[in-house]
Amino acid sequence: MSKQIVKYHNNFNRLALNELSSLEQNVLFEILYRIKEQGEKKFKFTTEQIAAMIDKNMTNRELLNLATSLGKKVLGVCYIVIEPNATKYTMLFDQLIIKDDENGNLIDIELSLSRSFEYLLNNLFGNFTSFELLEFKSIQSKYAKTIYRNLKEHKITGVWEVEWQELLRLLCVEKNIKNPTTQYIHNYILKPAIKELTTSGNLFQQSFQNLTYKKTYKAIDREQRLKKDSTKRGGRKIDKIIFTFTPEKMPEKSDRAILHNAKAKIQSRGKNVIMQIRDK
Repeated sequence: MSKQIVKYHNNFNRLALNELSSLEQNVLFEILYRIKEQGEKKFKFTTEQIAAMIDKNMTNRELLNLATSLGKKVLGVCYIVIEPNATKYTMLFDQLIIKDDENGNLIDIELSLSRSFEYLLNNLFGNFTSFELLEFKSIQSKYAKTIYRNLKEHKITGVWEVEWQELLRLLCVEKNIKNPTTQYIHNYILKPAIKELTTSGNLFQQSFQNLTYKKTYKAIDREQRLKKDSTKRGGRKIDKIIFTFTPEKMPEKSDRAILHNAKAKIQSRGKNVIMQIRDK
């Protein structure tokens, strides 16, 4: 059986998807895998197809609840696409229809791609993230899933440097947890995620060898330093988190040339898309 590879534009990693549960993320990314490069705008998934995406037994009504929850959360992800001479406010899907019968049983799901999202899914030109669907689905923590995707974006360099506040946004920390402390985030989100991604025997363990992270802090001016020294405890503010791991082998020379030419093609066409998130 050939590997099922999920592939999309790197800008898709800027979307904050962690309001979705781990199971909902599994379904979403399998849908992305199935609709990629299909040359269609509208897609339909039957109850049987949705059930096959889930590695657990669920009743039809549970499938309906899952689909409904996923639909509400995905349609709540509104983002801004900035292109030359245009700013677009759009969503992943133009429409998402969940059909059920009179007994509350799921019949099927119909969805249509927005034009901007189709660009992120199909027009990659070397600027993309890719990973095995089975690997992704085997990750239990929804926080580890988001870290996994971003590490895959940086698999050639082995370094993902992200601002602290941006990391919290991507992980939807404040939406998922009420008043989280920095210590809580490290002890119950980041450290467990690192442990899961490096546990021996996991499908993805070989992807991130020697994975670790460190914190960098914002500079403290003289006035702040004096104020800090006058108290027993005055924690410095975290500036960035830097994840590091053993990088994957570089592509062959011919492959690197293809990537270089592809990136040059994007620049010449003026298609550098900058994505910013706007929560509804």
